[in-house]
Amino acid sequence: MTVNAPLHILVTDKNHHVRDLLQRELIKEGHYVQCESSAIAIRNHFCTSQRLDLLILDPELFLPEHIQMLRNVILKQATVPIILHTYSEFQYLRSYGENIEYISKDAESVYKIRQKILTCSR
Repeated sequence: MTVNAPLHILVTDKNHHVRDLLQRELIKEGHYVQCESSAIAIRNHFCTSQRLDLLILDPELFLPEHIQMLRNVILKQATVPIILHTYSEFQYLRSYGENIEYISKDAESVYKIRQKILTCSR
């Protein structure tokens, strides 16, 4: 199922297998996908003027001492839909903004992400 308007998506994840899977699946859907694997790379990405329509964020990339950096990243992207693709202990991060949705990492998460993307591209 291809979306009419391809989105520019930033995929972040601690695990390169998860990043690769999401990138592969989202490119098949016709989206432009970039991946980052560290908190610093994510922060640096936001210092550029690259278009961003959706952020798939793994908060595990941020060490406890970088939680303020994570909060700043989320707050800076207040107009961009953010999917927290992670485990339940990070659900509290949804309170950082109305643009944040939590999707648990499990066997269904790629399907759930695709469904969310369909709502973002309308």
